[in-house]
Amino acid sequence: MKKIEFMFIFLFIVLSLWICSCTNDNENENESALFIDINISDDTIFLSKIVDTVKYIPLETLEENYIQRAGKIRFFDNKFYVLSDSRLLIFDINGKFISQVNKKGRGPNEYLNISDFCISSRDSCLCLITRSGSYNIDKYSLSGDFIKRTPIEVFSLRAEIMGDNLISFNDGEKEDCIDVIDLKTGRVINSFLKARGKVDRPMILNKEKYFDKSGGNLYFSRAFSNTIYQIHSSGITPKYIIDFGSKNFPGKELRNVELTDKNLEKYRNQYVLHTENYFINPKFLHFIYIDEGLKLGYYFFKSKELIVTSNYKNDLDNGFFPYRITGDENNIYCLVDSWEILTYYKNEFGCLSDSLLGELSRKNPFVRLCKDLDENDNPVVMMMKY
Repeated sequence: MKKIEFMFIFLFIVLSLWICSCTNDNENENESALFIDINISDDTIFLSKIVDTVKYIPLETLEENYIQRAGKIRFFDNKFYVLSDSRLLIFDINGKFISQVNKKGRGPNEYLNISDFCISSRDSCLCLITRSGSYNIDKYSLSGDFIKRTPIEVFSLRAEIMGDNLISFNDGEKEDCIDVIDLKTGRVINSFLKARGKVDRPMILNKEKYFDKSGGNLYFSRAFSNTIYQIHSSGITPKYIIDFGSKNFPGKELRNVELTDKNLEKYRNQYVLHTENYFINPKFLHFIYIDEGLKLGYYFFKSKELIVTSNYKNDLDNGFFPYRITGDENNIYCLVDSWEILTYYKNEFGCLSDSLLGELSRKNPFVRLCKDLDENDNPVVMMMKY
């Protein structure tokens, strides 16, 4: 009897120590992250506080390259790459249309859709994540010529390249939602980050940007989470946690409630649902979040200054809320709808006479742009240098 009691006590102690060690590991993991406390403000932020110059680049509008809805923009090797309606459109630095990848169909090397694309700087090629009979990595040259197709073992909703591997988000279909896929073979060589089931799958309020590659590092953030992770070859750790205090969306809701149209409306008025978009640069972290509406936040790493606002105004050339964003060490590139630009232009300058508008357009590049712009034109790239 004493032996049995001793065994129970021994197992209890071992189990307790194991639980404590796991808890401490998780706590230490979060402690390594930078917590960014948000004080929500309705103050207007002027873009000159963030950037030095702003330039507008209209993307050429032709019948074969019309953009109905842009899913993603990337800038590489002096070219803009825009994903729209399962086509990848390529423009030069001045917005002139170069070529496109448009192989929708059921024939050899064709696809049913493109879920994402990324750019390999090492191999100087495009990697499209496509679905045909299988899921694939389709490699193309930077000018849009087909190179090779490699089938992959799992579904990939969003992806980014890190070294020789594709880091893929599988939208919660597996136990772990991040897969490390060998670019050459298409095989999964590692998986991590526990999935949250239906919450991680495409739904009403789907996150637009999951991965951000900047400064030689790869970051990841998913829907209904204000944690931005840094991905390493062996796993993932929290890097930034954006804390909205009492407005944080509680994690327990993700386990107990299926998020539908009805309860999303209820939660909108009570919580900040998630960080929708983000861009990390050695100088600052730019993020957009959702609660009652879209709001911008900028966190400056050096000065520790944080600005959150629902009012966004560019006091340089007049500007707009960015909805697709990318960047590099020196610039941010974002797409702005032409109709939004023209609406702003008409409200600000519509009362001026033709002669005054002509004189103003010679001085102001924004006004000059608007005089040549049509509301049905392709989006305009707003390039901000900082």
